[in-house]
Amino acid sequence: MSKELHPSSGNKKKNGSNAKALPFQMLAVILAVCCLAFLFRLVYTVYKMDHMELNTDPSLVVRQGDTVSIEFSGTIDGEPFTGGSTNGKSEKLLIGSRSFIDDFEEQLIGHHPGETVSVEVTFPEDYPDMELRNQEAVYETKILGIYQ
Repeated sequence: MSKELHPSSGNKKKNGSNAKALPFQMLAVILAVCCLAFLFRLVYTVYKMDHMELNTDPSLVVRQGDTVSIEFSGTIDGEPFTGGSTNGKSEKLLIGSRSFIDDFEEQLIGHHPGETVSVEVTFPEDYPDMELRNQEAVYETKILGIYQ
């Protein structure tokens, strides 16, 4: 007595493909869910950043995940360089986003609004501006406040 494989058994489909299609489909669904979750978090973060108020209370402490408002002016060997300053304009920075070079963001953790922090960084070897590659810089960075 021979045993026939039923199409719904998962061993073989009508079109001749094998059971590997199901795991691929599951992987595609998992990937889609992860992408949607990432996009939701990104949209939420942008929305949250646009709807927060700047708090300048000097008793606050910068922590990982905070969005801060800063002004900075950078120097290499004591000399200002092109693109190294906000020119007195504030800039939002999400601590932990790794959007600034080296460990710039981490050096602000533990400091307070109103403080000026000397942030020391080294430009990476693959930095787009070839003149800045591997250069050590110091950014005098004023923490204007923390968004809440």
